[in-house]
Amino acid sequence: MISSRIKDYSPWLDNLKSLYDEIGQPQPRLPENAEIVIIGGGPTGLSAAYKLVDSGHSGNKIVILDDCAELREIYDREKVKLVMDSYIKSRSYIQEIIDKTNMECDFEKRGSLFIGKDKDIEYLKEEASLRRMHGFDAEFRNIKLSEYTAAIYMQNDFTLNPRKFCAELAKYLFSKGVLVYENTEADAFYGDSNRIRIKTVDKNNKTESICADKVVLAGQDVPHDFGYERLHGSDNILSKILGRGISIETYALATRQLNENEIKDIGMESRASFIDIHQPFFYGRLTPDNRLLIGGDDLFGFLSKLFSRKKTESLKEKFIHHFPKFSETDIDYEWKGNMRIMLDVFPLVYNQKNVYVAGPSAHIQYAVLSGISTANQLISNEDNYSELFSDKREINLKVFVTYLIEKIALFYELCGGTERFDD
Repeated sequence: MISSRIKDYSPWLDNLKSLYDEIGQPQPRLPENAEIVIIGGGPTGLSAAYKLVDSGHSGNKIVILDDCAELREIYDREKVKLVMDSYIKSRSYIQEIIDKTNMECDFEKRGSLFIGKDKDIEYLKEEASLRRMHGFDAEFRNIKLSEYTAAIYMQNDFTLNPRKFCAELAKYLFSKGVLVYENTEADAFYGDSNRIRIKTVDKNNKTESICADKVVLAGQDVPHDFGYERLHGSDNILSKILGRGISIETYALATRQLNENEIKDIGMESRASFIDIHQPFFYGRLTPDNRLLIGGDDLFGFLSKLFSRKKTESLKEKFIHHFPKFSETDIDYEWKGNMRIMLDVFPLVYNQKNVYVAGPSAHIQYAVLSGISTANQLISNEDNYSELFSDKREINLKVFVTYLIEKIALFYELCGGTERFDD
């Protein structure tokens, strides 16, 4: 059967090694004390540590515990400028980290396309004009990307291997004295006015503890697991109820490696990533090794057990519909991953006494930016994103309505309704 040869994990995980296997050293023992303990060794936690070290903070005082929409309708003018700036800053921070650490993580600058068909041309032209008015580098283009004929092109996008990015950044931080403990879960922490004691459990169920002056809860699930993922300052009741992180499963697949003629045949010779404007959770891009990666239609976590397999099949059908040159035999990977997001997609960054929250984030750009922003709070630097990422911010409910309509349509589809191919 076809499914027997398909890898049920991301291609980024091929040949993945631990930090200490990479550097040929045993993992050191957990110290009794640290100034800052960062719980979460993904892009958020590692970026926070990087910013601290880069700002002159002593690396040997930091410990990392690692267990392994439409612009004009949602935001006002000032918010749009801040959102635009956050995108630009997050990209520049990632470029800075890569350049300063000389890491190899398959980083490649590309553009991105918001794609539509003939009937969408006037809308796309108007939207491109509005984006330029707000400072985005948006350009309307006629394209030939499979069935799609028009797009808004945005420069300054990029692609990278997220696992390599984290692995290389962890090695760099280790070289600066930061201790990274892999497969070490923070089970609980207990705080008083001066010190915080963190109980840890490693892969062998060995229990230890470490004391810290400050703790950073960084990443997707970490703030949620410790009860810190919330908009506790909001006066909006619906925001309080719905503002907790939404747990979803995001689905993706990747084809076999394509040759240059096949890439040209489907219209991806520019190598720009794309998002369907009518189905914003259907997206695609080429990986550095020339696989076409397709994702979309994130599913609420509580529906996963009921519809997980059907959702994977639905994504494959949608992929083959939009890219009829391919069949199931061209798919090498299909996988799903848990993700936790806020309703407006922006991460939370705030502190409560000596506990600092960074996350959850919808993608690596905001993961890095939230880590940088948290480090700025730790060292009392001014930060332009405190309002955008604040736990007291109000969520525009238009975002939620748009999101809910998309999920209702997906639920209808999975229950046997019409496939949403936008014909």
